[in-house]
Amino acid sequence: HTFACLLLAFARPFLIEIFANKDILQYNIKPNLQSTGFNRFLTFYSILVLLHHFSLYWVEQYSIKNWDVILLKTLANSFWTLLSLFIINIIFYSKKDGSIAYK
Repeated sequence: HTFACLLLAFARPFLIEIFANKDILQYNIKPNLQSTGFNRFLTFYSILVLLHHFSLYWVEQYSIKNWDVILLKTLANSFWTLLSLFIINIIFYSKKDGSIAYK
């Protein structure tokens, strides 16, 4: 899990520059559903979640021989993770400025 998280820590800044608009970069707003829009949100988080899950299950298997198991676990768990992220963003991030709704 450490390897997968470190990989995301290095990949996230590059992905934010690619998928975020200038307002998010300028005002240091965290990318969420309301600040980026649905398409950018889905693309940004899909890449991060797929990268995390693939690297996690690849290290878990410690081989690429079982690529079908790795791919199946990656896709199945990524779907549920993205669904959870989508629901959490709808519930907790309601304002356009990226502030948390329960503050």
